[in-house]
Order: sequence, then structure tokens, then C-alpha cells
Amino acid sequence: MLAIDKRLKAIIAEIQANTLADIGSDHGKVVVKAVLEKRAKRAVAVDISKDSLEKARRLSEEYGVVDKIEFLCSDGLKEVKNADCIVIAGMGANEIIKILKQKRFERAKYITIPHQDTSYLRQYLSQNNFCVHKDYIIKDAQKFYHIIVFEDGLSNYSEDELHTGKN
Repeated sequence: MLAIDKRLKAIIAEIQANTLADIGSDHGKVVVKAVLEKRAKRAVAVDISKDSLEKARRLSEEYGVVDKIEFLCSDGLKEVKNADCIVIAGMGANEIIKILKQKRFERAKYITIPHQDTSYLRQYLSQNNFCVHKDYIIKDAQKFYHIIVFEDGLSNYSEDELHTGKN
């Protein structure tokens, strides 16, 4: 059984996809676990580091799902062709915003975990017509993580929620 921490469990619980794109995939645990749990039919592990993608490939081979995962050495969303669920986690809000500006997928569900400057991400989502469905905090290993789930659509943050979150 693939062991994952509470933060990754929270991400995976939000996934329901035909094609999942995990941007900044690193070790590949999110894509492997999502495919194993049938939360994604197929996945694309995207990372700028070839070494990280190799770790993800080895993990997918170990768990027998390598045939359902594409490994893409790329900066953000630039080379992603198709996805209906996109995970962007493990980086600051400014980097997430930079990635979101690269390409927009209509009808895709986005799951983000900004490690800093969360209010900047909320402001960007509000100003660029993203509809936020969930915005909550989890605690894992003495750290707090903001999880924001959204899609293309009319902005729905109130002024107070830009600072505090929705849920």
C-alpha cells in the first residue's frame, strides 16, 4: 500500500478525473495513488526536473500503473494537452499564479495548495473569473495547508473571504 501524508490524502480526496495533470509532480505519489484508487483513469505527471520524473516513473512501475501515466518534463501547464483535473501543489502562490497564466482549461477542476501568500492567489482567482468551490485548511505534521478547489467561471469570493477563505 502506498503510504501518503494527510496533505496528499486531502488532494487525492478532491480528485475525480478522466485525465489528471499533476503540475510539479515530484515523487509522483499523487498521480500513482489517484490512478490506483480509480480517482483518475489516466494521469500526466509534469515536472521541470527529469530526476523527479524518473522517481515518479519508478514509483508507477512499482505499483503497476506506468501504462496509465504520461511523464512530461515541462515548466507548468505549457506542454499539457488535455486535463479535466489539475493539481498544483508544493509551491508558493506566486508560482501557482504564474502557472495558471500559462494556459486555461475550460471545465477543468483545479486543486491548489499554496505554501505561502494564499491571499495573493485568492485575489488572482477573484480578478480572473475563477469560481471557488472549496477553500479550507488542514493540519499535517504541525503545519497548516490551504486547499483551494476551483474552476473556470464567475468569481464568487466576498471581500472578507479573500483574506480568510471560504470554508
